Amino acid sequence: MGLSATIGHNDNLVMVGMQSGDMPMKPSEIIRAKATDETVGCDGGGGALGHPLVYLRFEGNLSVDCYYCSRRFAKPTYVGDEATVPT
Repeated sequence: MGLSATIGHNDNLVMVGMQSGDMPMKPSEIIRAKATDETVGCDGGGGALGHPLVYLRFEGNLSVDCYYCSRRFAKPTYVGDEATVPT
């Protein structure tokens, strides 16, 4: 079982995700977004210990994961893991 890297291009944004074998990455935390949000910004939440601010688009999905820190942003109708940080 080795690491595989996936690189996806989305307009001017390059997304890189890594996972081991076929196991999906588990989100580090789940943050509730508003139902009307089309994009969310993520900086890792750690101030100087975070990562560069990136904007993630839902593109019709109920959740989107940050490719830097694995935080998941989920709309209120998302059925899955329980949100850990309300917004």
